[in-house]
Amino acid sequence: MKEVAFQRMIIFFIYFFILALFITIIELCHYYGNNCGIPLHLWLDVYVIIVCIRYLTIDWLDILVVGYRPFWMFDWECIKILVLLTVLVAWLIYGYVIYFSDDNNC
Repeated sequence: MKEVAFQRMIIFFIYFFILALFITIIELCHYYGNNCGIPLHLWLDVYVIIVCIRYLTIDWLDILVVGYRPFWMFDWECIKILVLLTVLVAWLIYGYVIYFSDDNNC
């Protein structure tokens, strides 16, 4: 159990570093780049956070579920996948809406 927690903690810090790096690059492009008329940089920020949130928060909850309620693991995995995919699909649909809007002049 301690080895798994340590491995997930290392993965957490690696993904946190990658998230910070992506957000920094996106913000630098926003600061030095041109404006498209649509909130492209905000959309990219939120998309990267949604993709990385599985490793930033969900793994910590996995440790709790496995440690205290191991019989709930299947239910937890189903709920986790359903919620994350729903949020990701909704954000992608919003991305298509703003991309094909009249305000887009990229």
